[in-house]
Amino acid sequence: TYLIFIPLLYATFTYFRNQLGAPSQEMDFLGQLDAAQLAGFGFGQYDTATESAVKAVARPSEVRWQPDPIERSKWRHQRVGIDNLAVLLDGSVFAAQAIPAAKSIASATGAQITLLSSVKDDTAAFQAQYEDTRRAREVYLSGVAENLEQEGYSVDYSIRPGHIADAAQQLISEDGIDLVVTTTRGKSGTQHWIRGGVSRKLLQKICIPVLLVHDTDGENGAAPKIDRILIALDGSINSERVLPYARVLAKAYESELVLITVPAVPEVKNYRAAAEVVETIRAKAEVDIRKFLDAVARTLRDDGINVRTIVTGSIPAQTIVQVSEEEDADMIMLTSRGRGGMEIVMMGSVAQHVVQITPDPIFMMPILVQSEMGESDDQATPCVENS
Repeated sequence: TYLIFIPLLYATFTYFRNQLGAPSQEMDFLGQLDAAQLAGFGFGQYDTATESAVKAVARPSEVRWQPDPIERSKWRHQRVGIDNLAVLLDGSVFAAQAIPAAKSIASATGAQITLLSSVKDDTAAFQAQYEDTRRAREVYLSGVAENLEQEGYSVDYSIRPGHIADAAQQLISEDGIDLVVTTTRGKSGTQHWIRGGVSRKLLQKICIPVLLVHDTDGENGAAPKIDRILIALDGSINSERVLPYARVLAKAYESELVLITVPAVPEVKNYRAAAEVVETIRAKAEVDIRKFLDAVARTLRDDGINVRTIVTGSIPAQTIVQVSEEEDADMIMLTSRGRGGMEIVMMGSVAQHVVQITPDPIFMMPILVQSEMGESDDQATPCVENS
């Protein structure tokens, strides 16, 4: 039975390794340690006497958590502005709950607001009702714009044919939008992120950050306070791409920034390998992570920003959300692709899980690769990672 099962297991492992990226050095080491402890025995059996096999693998002093080279990081010092933001609206009460968040950011940064809507025209049925739908949408947007102008905001609106993600991509290219604000639920009442709708498609097409606001079942959303922002970093250059925006928001709102890294090493109680080995690897990882976070924090403190750092947990998405609740954070900032190369389209990514399980607004920076953008290296936009 094992002779049949082992090739299947290996093929499955190879598939997910190729899809999700290689494991961290720490997890790879612990995997080898587990294999050594299981050597010569059937699945589910465990031999504590295979000391020679374990010793052949167990060299935890050689396993270290390391961030990407600091020479590659320009994001810690980069300055950006939020001068123009777009709010995606479809006429529903769900989508309209992005408006308070947009107003708050516009008030804090002085940004102009563009209300963006799209009308589908990709089928004969949609084309037949296109003009009527467009006129109704224009009445709605002009009313929202008028109300915002009366409150003192600089507002424009745009209605475009097609899918809203394509419309947003065009608007960004033409008008220099710096931030897109949208909710996680639209006119259909379906959660965008879970069902692969607007939010996910948007983050696969654009190269500027998106603020994802969770709806409150159709209730009018209140303008959010942003006193504390939790920023998830994993040591990768990709994850640091939120830092310029964290800086501008922290200064605009006088917010405290909390930098968090979740070690890619299990806590001893959650792992079978020799406790002293896991403890050694995790302790060394925590020391290195704290050095990394302290270095990032110093660049932010140089701007007079209040910054704290946290190293905790072992399951990234759950830990990030738990710490956000414990710290009473008003926003979570992260990127769609991090240290492991995981991207939002893959089930199981940290970004997807955080969006699904937190009620907090999520400020997410898309990280795309050349294959997704269809661009050559010299055409790469700021959020593109060469592949």
